[in-house]
Amino acid sequence: MPVSPPLNTLRAFEAAARLNSFSAAAGELHLTAAAISHRIKELEQALGVPLFIRQARGVRLTEAGRRYQARIADAFGIIASATTELSQPPLAGPLVLSLPHGFCRHWLLPRLAGLLARHPGLRLTLQAEDRLADLRTGQADLAIRFGAGDYPGLPRRALAGDCVTVARRPALYRMLTWCATRLRGLMPKKLGPWTRCRTAPQPAARTLRELMAERNK
Repeated sequence: MPVSPPLNTLRAFEAAARLNSFSAAAGELHLTAAAISHRIKELEQALGVPLFIRQARGVRLTEAGRRYQARIADAFGIIASATTELSQPPLAGPLVLSLPHGFCRHWLLPRLAGLLARHPGLRLTLQAEDRLADLRTGQADLAIRFGAGDYPGLPRRALAGDCVTVARRPALYRMLTWCATRLRGLMPKKLGPWTRCRTAPQPAARTLRELMAERNK
């Protein structure tokens, strides 16, 4: 099994690569620029490849350095996420989630295995349905729906925006124009151009942990 380089050399490399400066990395890690340079030299010797090109006005990554930075940054991100999750109470217990068929099939199901692997104590029951679930009577604990979020008396959070595009064949122009005059407010007053897109503002993402905490208030 290959021996991993010391963590302090990897941290020095990640900071210097991200900030594109030994001096800036030294300031972030509370070290001297000479210490950063020494640690990166140790890392380059251990790997057997140069990671930086030293120049009079600073440093820049080599091609090998760019590839290595991408993977190291991912690794530090995983460590940070694991540390954050460890300090929070685990997601555990039963949860009944009501959501539309399409969203369940195309968005949640491909991610479900990863969610349950991260939270093995979560006992998730999915109710794929397009009708509105009655949360007040306990049909579900949480519900995901497409719409403007007008659900009086229920706490709600926007998850994401969406985009709708109208496409038509020339023969349908008169019919759609007739429909538009009668569905005012649901479609643009003028139908040209035909590839208009109305996108809802992108809100801050909500985690499952936050939604469950809100449910339990």
